[in-house]
Amino acid sequence: MALFGPVEGGHLLGLAARLVAMQHYAATAATLGLTERGGIQDFAAFMVALATAQGDRAEITAVPGGGLIVRQQGLSLLRGIPHPHPTMLEAWNELLISALAAHDRFACLGFVSGPGHELSWHLLTTG
Repeated sequence: MALFGPVEGGHLLGLAARLVAMQHYAATAATLGLTERGGIQDFAAFMVALATAQGDRAEITAVPGGGLIVRQQGLSLLRGIPHPHPTMLEAWNELLISALAAHDRFACLGFVSGPGHELSWHLLTTG
């Protein structure tokens, strides 16, 4: 970000996050003690386990009409950065979106901003 600026740096960071997630999702899930079965419930469990491993709290809530919401309190990766640029969070979202693509290509993930330091994602099955 400091070298390329927020727009170009954020874009490059997002691309790197996508590549890392696609290449390392299965190994990361296994390290977290999760099996790679597919489906949004299993991916939501992956997101909660990942947040917990980072020292953050997360929970899963079913959405009436379909899908799941994963809520996470804070993002420890950005702690200690005085004024993190929004593109840093966008890059984290790129990592999660690509991990989901490796997990279940028929599912999609949308970021929903939450109150305070809460982060929320909506998981849906499209296929």
